[in-house]
Amino acid sequence: MGKVDVNKTINNVVSFYKEVYEGKNLKVKFEFGNKDLFIYTDSSFMNEIFSQILNNAITYSANGTILLKLETETKGIIKYAVFSIKDNGIGICESKINLIFEDFRQVSEGCTREYDGLGLGLAFVKKIVELHNGEITVESKENLGSLFKIKLELKKENTKQRAF
Repeated sequence: MGKVDVNKTINNVVSFYKEVYEGKNLKVKFEFGNKDLFIYTDSSFMNEIFSQILNNAITYSANGTILLKLETETKGIIKYAVFSIKDNGIGICESKINLIFEDFRQVSEGCTREYDGLGLGLAFVKKIVELHNGEITVESKENLGSLFKIKLELKKENTKQRAF
């Protein structure tokens, strides 16, 4: 567990997927309000969160731009890093949004589904985020895209945290 540069982690993930999203003629746009955000955790957890969310945005978008935002939010004395990713992909029917966070579940299931995967990525992300006392939310409209937001508490290095 150590000091993880959120901006650097996101940039590394975007670079890793560059060939994939450019191959689909997608663009990735950044809006980072605060470039110096650090979370004290295991870097592999942060990498996994951003990889899963970006990979889904790329997978379910056929064209257009994926917008990444990194901001801060303060509630009382607690400061949060808020990461959001907006795509213009296939979207999710409102009645099925909660399914995407369940193990082995996808919105389109069965033998006729279009997209590969086990349905574990978002369930795993949600568990990591919740272990960090954070939250993940999604807003989506079918055929219009999705907006995922992940809020993680920014803690000082000497703050006691649960070991993961």
